[in-house]
Amino acid sequence: MRTILKAFVSLVAIGLGAYVVFSVPLGRHTLAGHLLRIARTEPARELGHETARAAERIASQIHSTIRGGDGEPSRRPDPTSAAP
Repeated sequence: MRTILKAFVSLVAIGLGAYVVFSVPLGRHTLAGHLLRIARTEPARELGHETARAAERIASQIHSTIRGGDGEPSRRPDPTSAAP
């Protein structure tokens, strides 16, 4: 019973938050409207592109580290056969 009550309270809180974000005006626009206008600016777009490029470089480095740099999966010693 307590779990159901917690879930209900959580759903009400999420619903109230969504209502505020999309319906309550903050000046000339809602919070969602302000965020959309900010996201459409050129500096925000540049930041998004730079972040995507950085993520691709990091993913490539991780991939080459996992592959061992030669395209083959790295061979790790078996932890059950510990050397003396």
